[in-house]
Amino acid sequence: MRPTLLVSVVRRGFSVLAASSARRAPRASAASPPPPPPVRCYDGSGGAYRDTGALHDKPLQTPLGMVKALLLLVPSLLLGAGMSREGAAFLEENDIFVPDDDDD
Repeated sequence: MRPTLLVSVVRRGFSVLAASSARRAPRASAASPPPPPPVRCYDGSGGAYRDTGALHDKPLQTPLGMVKALLLLVPSLLLGAGMSREGAAFLEENDIFVPDDDDD
């Protein structure tokens, strides 16, 4: 890239940034927005119906939740097993811990 082209690209990028910051809405006053309403969870104590007789909303369900759990669990178990195997081999190799065979 030639230096003049680089300077023009930098200037053009700066002018785009300056234009976008000029269009930005003014900041709100010192008053903060109201806090979000608390999340209300249905604990199941009153059954499936509300006081009005209407059914409660369908519970939230994580899509592919079991698959996600297995995709996290299996590699974690394999990694932990490999680390412990390598650690035990290191301890035995350096004579730090050698298990006794006469614990029958």
